[in-house]
Amino acid sequence: GIGRPPAGEAPLVQQASAAIVVTAGKLVASIDASTGLLSSLSLSGFEILAAAVTPNFWRPLTDNDYGAGLQTASGQWRFAGKEAVLVRGPEVFNGRLGPKIQVDLSVGTQRAKLSVSYDICEAGVLVAGALSPLYGKPSELGPPRVGFRGSLTAGLVDVEWFGRGPHESYIDRCSSACVGHFRGSILGQTFKYLRPQENGNKLDTRWMALLARPGSSPCAGLLVAASGAPASGSS
Repeated sequence: GIGRPPAGEAPLVQQASAAIVVTAGKLVASIDASTGLLSSLSLSGFEILAAAVTPNFWRPLTDNDYGAGLQTASGQWRFAGKEAVLVRGPEVFNGRLGPKIQVDLSVGTQRAKLSVSYDICEAGVLVAGALSPLYGKPSELGPPRVGFRGSLTAGLVDVEWFGRGPHESYIDRCSSACVGHFRGSILGQTFKYLRPQENGNKLDTRWMALLARPGSSPCAGLLVAASGAPASGSS
């Protein structure tokens, strides 16, 4: 996770009808007031996000998933993150790292509650989400994945991570992927299956950095770190 920020000026919080904007040193983060999503993240004036960071409960299906009928049994989750509706917030609190912004979203056909918090400081933004349990029809499975999805501006071409590698790994296929420190191109992490499907997953990832080539971008890279238990990431 993000460590305690260095001593300096307190972050500036500006609340408007369209967004809540937090300025912490060279970092500026905006939370959209109508969606509750992190809509902008800039460093020294350089915008990092190409689109808002949205909740994600889906992943590209594999051959085994189709055989198990996952496309039907868990179909309600495919667009649940994209179609999430803000039901509470944004609310601003004083957090451990600095300003904390809290929102509640309604997701899925059963309208489950997703509580999302953003802790913002000079070191970065800590995004945390908690999905309330669902008790629906036995035929309706839970989400294939719980996390967040984002699109970045062009220029980040390499990836470095501490977790399983160097090849892809999954919960049921990871014995040959040892935990270690790896680096390569982002494009090189994909695997072209005959049927396009999920690929390139990195299990038990403690942190992952998406990097620009030296001198090619005002932003050297973006570090994503797991808070608590290791996470997974895929392209």
